[in-house]
Amino acid sequence: MAFEFHYSKPRYLIQALGCTAMLVFVGGFAYGSAGLYTLPDGGGMLTVLRVFFAVLILLAAAVALYGLVQAVTVVATSAPAVSCDGQTIRLGRKHRFDWPQIGHIEYVVRKRNTRTEDIAGRRQLHFLYVQPQQGRKVKFDISFLDAPPDEIVRSIHRAAPHIHIKGWHPDL
Repeated sequence: MAFEFHYSKPRYLIQALGCTAMLVFVGGFAYGSAGLYTLPDGGGMLTVLRVFFAVLILLAAAVALYGLVQAVTVVATSAPAVSCDGQTIRLGRKHRFDWPQIGHIEYVVRKRNTRTEDIAGRRQLHFLYVQPQQGRKVKFDISFLDAPPDEIVRSIHRAAPHIHIKGWHPDL
């Protein structure tokens, strides 16, 4: 039984748009505060403020660039986030397991710590913890894929009914 689930593209398009807006804001802030650096050097507190604003601008630009690169990479790639070809399961780009390698899978639903909902309107985070028979447990976020998390877990169960999935029951 083969299946593929991809990352939800609208979420990452919104992230790319937000990061682009943040880069424009940071660029405008840097341009507007350029006059701060042309003042005669008075030493003391003014020098500390100059360094603080320079570091703040660089950190904000780095965060915005990281988010933009992540979003564009996810949108541009057509690689599935979770896929199965009948013999193996692949989680993202890094993790690939043959069915006999897997000891058990754990499905965990966690509440968000923030009071506000995110852009997609989801208040819960869904994770799969895959425990191979030898090695470390792998955590994989399935909250922002193009199918509901229950459908993803149900597909895994159909592909490998012999593997126990903790925290999920087929009748749910």
